Amino acid sequence: MDDRDLQLIKAVAAKNGITEFYTPEKFTSGQINRVYGLNRQYVLKVDGGMAIGNFDHQPDITEKLLALGAKVPKLYDFGEINGVKYLLMERIAGKNLVYDWAANRLSQKQKESYMEQISEQLQLTHAVHAAKYQVPIYYKRPFSTFLDAITNVTKFSLVDKDKLAASDRKDFEFLQSFFEKNKHILDNQGDAVLIHNDLHFENVFVENGQVSSIIDWDWACYAPKDYEIWKIVECIHTPADYIEEKFQAQLKDRQFLDEFELLRKYYPSLFEAPYLKERIGLYHLDFLLETIADVQKGRWSDNVMVKVRGKIQDFYKNDWLDRILA
Repeated sequence: MDDRDLQLIKAVAAKNGITEFYTPEKFTSGQINRVYGLNRQYVLKVDGGMAIGNFDHQPDITEKLLALGAKVPKLYDFGEINGVKYLLMERIAGKNLVYDWAANRLSQKQKESYMEQISEQLQLTHAVHAAKYQVPIYYKRPFSTFLDAITNVTKFSLVDKDKLAASDRKDFEFLQSFFEKNKHILDNQGDAVLIHNDLHFENVFVENGQVSSIIDWDWACYAPKDYEIWKIVECIHTPADYIEEKFQAQLKDRQFLDEFELLRKYYPSLFEAPYLKERIGLYHLDFLLETIADVQKGRWSDNVMVKVRGKIQDFYKNDWLDRILA
C-alpha cells in the first residue's frame, strides 16, 4: 500500500468515526480500482484513476437497488479527498463464488440454485428504468436512442489499421463492415434499464448457499436489458480471464456453457430480443477495439491478440454463438 492510500484511509476513517480497524487489507482481485478491508464492517474502494468518474453514479443506483430489495453493498460514504475519489461500503459476508466454481467444489444442484438466485438479482437490476441511454453511466453522456449511445463507444479510430498484421487487418475490416451492416437493429427507444455490465462469478458473493451480494457497479449502464448478455458471453467464453492469475490454470480451456444455459432457464425474457446474435456482436465491438488499441500501445502483450482472434472467430465467423443461443 502506498502512503497516499494510507492517508486516504485514515482521513475517511476519521470522517466516519471509525476508531478501530485492522491494518488495512488490500484485496487482490480487480484490475483498476484498489479495494481495502478496514474491519468486519467496512470496505474502502479507491479510484485507480483510469476511469475517473466511475464512482459518481453509484450512490444513486445503490439507493434504487436497495429500495427494490436487491443484494448490493450498502454505501456509507463517498466523496473525494486530495483529488482521489472513494467509496466507503458495507463489507459483504461470504466469499467470491468464482473460487468454488473454478475448483469444481459445487454440485449440480448448488450450481443451479446459484444461477437461479443470480437471475433473480438481474431481474431486480433491470427493474430500474431510465429516460435515456448511457453506455456506461460514468461517461455522463445520455442519448435518446440506443444506436447513438453504442455509436459513441464503438471507436474504430482507436486502432491504427496500418500497424496490424495482414490477417488482423482483414479481421478489423470485417468488424467495420459488420457494424455498418447491422447497426440499424439497435435503433431502440424508451427501453433503457440499469445494466450491471460486469457480471461474472468474481463479482458474486455467497454465504451458506445464498447469494449475499452482487458487487462492482463501476461500469454500470443504462441500456436495453439484453445488453447485459455481451459481458456474460465474454465470461462464459473465457472464464479464466475473470479470476486472479494464480487461479487461472483451474479454468484453462473451460467454458461455462452449462451455466449460460441455466441463466436462460431462469431468465428467459433476457434472451427475447430479435437479432440477438447480431446485437451481441455489436455490443462486443467496443471491448475488442479497445483491447486491440491497448495491445498496440503496449498495455497488453501480443498474446492477448491470440484471444482477440479467437473471439472474432467465435462471436462473428463460426457457429459458436449460434450454438449457445439455440
